[in-house]
Amino acid sequence: MKPARLLMAGLSMLSLFPLAGCGRISTDPGTETVLLDKPYFVGHGGVRDESQKPGSGWYWWSTSGITVPVVPIKIDERFDDLITAGDNIPVDFNSYLQLQINDPVAIIKKYGERWYDNNLKEQYRTIVRNAAKQYTLNQLLSDNEALQKLEESILGATRKLVKDYGLPIAVLDVNLGKVLPDGKIIEEINETGRQKQRSKTMEAAREAENQRKEAERARAAADNAYRNEMSLTPEQFIKLEDVKARKMLYEQCNKGCTIIVSDGMTPLVARP
Repeated sequence: MKPARLLMAGLSMLSLFPLAGCGRISTDPGTETVLLDKPYFVGHGGVRDESQKPGSGWYWWSTSGITVPVVPIKIDERFDDLITAGDNIPVDFNSYLQLQINDPVAIIKKYGERWYDNNLKEQYRTIVRNAAKQYTLNQLLSDNEALQKLEESILGATRKLVKDYGLPIAVLDVNLGKVLPDGKIIEEINETGRQKQRSKTMEAAREAENQRKEAERARAAADNAYRNEMSLTPEQFIKLEDVKARKMLYEQCNKGCTIIVSDGMTPLVARP
């Protein structure tokens, strides 16, 4: 091979040599990559001061990356058999904590990749338990105002905890999921509701019957007052009522039917 060609081949191999010890790190939108240097031989290792923004870059194989979300994240904490105030009924529910990391580099450098588990998880759960157990079952099930106060209390205590610890995160919101007592308790609550509904239905029926009786009494009293005013005996009043009934039938028939008095009292209608 000619010397010139050997020289070009050597230069080409040398140009590829730096890449032989490198790896590519990619960062997705909505995240940043915190870079950790772990030199094999010489040099200073640890967390770099600058994170990698969305995109990609080439680094030594000894450099690794930790992906940190910079958009709001939601953490779901499950609570089982929390005892309510007053009625001492165990309930289950979920708590949703919304956080946003303000400084990815600082949180990894100071608190590590498991920053939530090591510095916030159990403290937050204690805050929720202590706050929720001050409320009764009915408040947790159906009192919206009480639930709002409970969530605000948890939110304020969690923000104070984060501030006291110096965590570079923002506590955006706290929400409680549906509170569910034990299955047997739910059935008892449903049965109580059904009994109350049955009582309301029976009370409504009694009220309707009382109103009907009152209407009949009022009509009877009005008829009796009219009879007294006209100085009629009960028999005369009955005949008068029959006359009124016959007249009403004539008007309804409009002379298109025949009135037959079958028993001397009650009129019947015979249509042509």
